Amino acid sequence: MAYNVMQTSKVWLMAEITANIILADQFNQYVDGYSIGSNDLTMLVLGCDRDNETVQHIYDERNLAVKRAIKHLIETAHKDGKNCIHLWTSAKCISRVL
Repeated sequence: MAYNVMQTSKVWLMAEITANIILADQFNQYVDGYSIGSNDLTMLVLGCDRDNETVQHIYDERNLAVKRAIKHLIETAHKDGKNCIHLWTSAKCISRVL
C-alpha cells in the first residue's frame, strides 16, 4: 500500500529531522505526505548514535519521546488529509505508537 500511495503523490517530506515533525502544520500545505524515518528520528530525538557502543543501549524506537513525536506527526498530517508512511523496522512498533 505504501508504494501505491507514493506513486500517486508528488512531494514527500522525510520526517526524520525533528524540526520537520514539530513544524508539520506549516509543511502540510506544500507536501502530499510524510515518510517517517524512525532510525534517524530516534537518534535525533534521543541524542544518541545507534552505532556507538557506549550509548547504543539508550537507542530505542519504543522510547516515549520517539512515539510521541511520531504520534504528533500522524495527527498533524491527518488534520489536513496528508498521508504518513513508514517501513517499520519493527512490526510491533506501530501498534505501540497510536
